[in-house]
Amino acid sequence: MNEPTAHTELDRLLNASVDGELSDSDESTLQALLRDDAAARRRYLQFMQLHAELHWDHGAAASLLVTPEHEPSEFRREDRNARFRIGGWMLLAVAMGTLAAGWLMAVAYFHVEGQTSPASTPIARLELTHGTVSFQSTHGESLDLSGRGQTLPAGSLLLEGESAAQWRFLDGTLITVSGDAEVTFSDDGQKLLRVRHGILTAEVEPQPSGVPLVVETPTARVEVLGTVFTLATESDQTRINVVEGRVRLKRLVDGETVEVPSEHSCVASLDARGELQPKVPDRPAIGWQHRFAEPPPNAGRANGCLRRGTSSRG
Repeated sequence: MNEPTAHTELDRLLNASVDGELSDSDESTLQALLRDDAAARRRYLQFMQLHAELHWDHGAAASLLVTPEHEPSEFRREDRNARFRIGGWMLLAVAMGTLAAGWLMAVAYFHVEGQTSPASTPIARLELTHGTVSFQSTHGESLDLSGRGQTLPAGSLLLEGESAAQWRFLDGTLITVSGDAEVTFSDDGQKLLRVRHGILTAEVEPQPSGVPLVVETPTARVEVLGTVFTLATESDQTRINVVEGRVRLKRLVDGETVEVPSEHSCVASLDARGELQPKVPDRPAIGWQHRFAEPPPNAGRANGCLRRGTSSRG
């Protein structure tokens, strides 16, 4: 909601309030606005003060200062009593309005300021940074990353070029991001990471039942209870490789969900027609043997002599 629209909605609620036409739902909306928005609270006070001033009879109030000698004798006592009654009610109305505004401000203040802001609460510790890495909290404050052990609140990390950053949540969950990457993370009882682009590796400690760690990308949503995995995402696809444990992968374009077990990978793209199926990734051979009595390997094959997992060469 843009600012002019927000002001229009707030003014509608304020007018309904002073006219006695505020519904229960509108009252809840008004309280939420005043609680969450300092600008709305300032506008509320200005509105209530203006409303009180518009209902203040300056002429009647000033006439209370006229000396008895200048009043017509036949109306003097009756008009004076009436003016005092009117002035008293007006003073009471202004006082009540001021008290109400002060009460709402106090409630909003102690609700918002009386507790530690989640955006400033440390939720992780920095393990390392390499290259060009910048951090900005959810309040928009930029922090200088001083090194290992520095506490971090919820916020966003931006990595440029061949860079890397690693941090550990307070429960021991270790997150590593590398390359050109942009990641936002938070933990308000459930860990949430949003990866706009880049490569992320996570060693996730067992999470509370029903509260998985969640990773969101432009194309997928991943839920993790405790595992080790690597995730690489771009604007049009997300690839996940699970090393240990199991994750639940949801493709956002159509909502299809699949379980990705240990030692499997899966890709979620913008193509709803594409297969969303975990697969065992191809593993390149890291060793080979060859006997000189046989012809050499052709086109990268070892004629049945290729052996995975061995580094010996004959």
